[in-house]
Amino acid sequence: MKSKQVKPGKQKSTRPLEQRPRTKPPGLPEEQNHFKARNGQRKKLLPKALALGFLSGLLAVVFRYCLVLGEQMRGEWLRLGHGQGAFGLVGVLLLSVFATVLAAWMVARFAPEASGSGIPHLKAVLQGHRQFRWCRVLIVKFISGLVAISTGLTLVPQPL
Repeated sequence: MKSKQVKPGKQKSTRPLEQRPRTKPPGLPEEQNHFKARNGQRKKLLPKALALGFLSGLLAVVFRYCLVLGEQMRGEWLRLGHGQGAFGLVGVLLLSVFATVLAAWMVARFAPEASGSGIPHLKAVLQGHRQFRWCRVLIVKFISGLVAISTGLTLVPQPL
């Protein structure tokens, strides 16, 4: 059996892997600098992301609370309408029609991009074809959704 001959100056290390000196492959400092730059950007965005997440959750809780109040108000209207006979029924129906028209008018007048689910609009914004007026959209969707749902309409996800 022949033993492998080692060239002079290139002896095999008998030290365990953990104790061997680490060598950097070519191009690694560039990748490290890129990683550090990206990581720094993420660290700068973290407080904004946390604040946005908190505010989004808070807004969802407020919307849900307002929906509960709207449902209670609708229940009172139905109870009052039921006590008035046919006039009460017509009154409740007219109230629902008025709320529907009001919600649709708000969307058409103040933020047309708030109509629908918003996914096509967001795609256009991300591709740079349209602007995003987030404050208007938020206010209009909040109020019109609350008015519409509180009077008995339902909001469902739209197909893509």
